[in-house]
Amino acid sequence: MRWRAGWISSAGGEVSRTLATLYHGLRTQIVQSSIGNDPTPFRAVADDLEEIAGAWSAARAA
Repeated sequence: MRWRAGWISSAGGEVSRTLATLYHGLRTQIVQSSIGNDPTPFRAVADDLEEIAGAWSAARAA
């Protein structure tokens, strides 16, 4: 995983580091949420990912 972090930092700069931090947080939230029976945290992560996907689509269209 360290090689990936180094590659991400050098290839994409600040945006890549920010996204890597965000995705790490989302993964952590999913893992912690999987312990319980409440689907709310999973829906929150799905909403966040949907928003990110929309931003990427808008950037591609620009």
